[in-house]
Amino acid sequence: MTPPCYKSYFPKWLVLLLPFCLSSCFELKEELLITKAGSGSYKLVIDCSEHKDMLSELIAKSDSLKQNPFGEKGNSLESLASVWQTGVADFANLKGVRNAKEITDKQNFIFGFSFDFDDIGALNLALVMKDGGDYNADFKLPYSYEKGKLTKNNVFVFKKLFKNLIAADKNEPEYIQSQKKAIFAQIRYKCIIRTLNKIKKSSNNSYELSADKKQVSLSAFLSEVYGGISQSDTNIKFK
Repeated sequence: MTPPCYKSYFPKWLVLLLPFCLSSCFELKEELLITKAGSGSYKLVIDCSEHKDMLSELIAKSDSLKQNPFGEKGNSLESLASVWQTGVADFANLKGVRNAKEITDKQNFIFGFSFDFDDIGALNLALVMKDGGDYNADFKLPYSYEKGKLTKNNVFVFKKLFKNLIAADKNEPEYIQSQKKAIFAQIRYKCIIRTLNKIKKSSNNSYELSADKKQVSLSAFLSEVYGGISQSDTNIKFK
């Protein structure tokens, strides 16, 4: 299967949000539920709800002027959603992947996708395919699983979604490039891993264990996870 082809989707007008984003910005949230059998569910969302009013105003202005900030025809809000949903329909063709859904909350600017998987192999295949592959030089798979033990490797699967935000562009003024990097530095990343049974151990102390001991979560800056500075890998053992 040919992976989905990605263009430079990231909206350049996000630089206008810089003055409002230095203390808080967008959040990329990854959620995984794993069962003892190795099946489970996965969800990835980009949550821009903290700045929904500003985003609504910017899009309304761009639409009224017929200037789509994404450089493509059609509604700019639809284009924003397509950044996260391109390729999701192809999940239906993957063995072991079920109930693939697009997540679209236009009012609160929350977009993403979710699906159920029968085993870790199906999960890995879906994640690699979503970003078109080529996400790490060592070709480490995102996850591995043995009965009662989940391993999350220190790789960030969705690099192509953010590549345009940090890539150097000779056609852009230097201050624009600096602002893009500043915005990227403020994006938060959260990884949540849940089990149906109690977790006995997590090898990475940066993950916080919930009170019911059925969930661990990691919060970090996306730029640090993207660059491998923040160690997002962990081994989780559960009953």
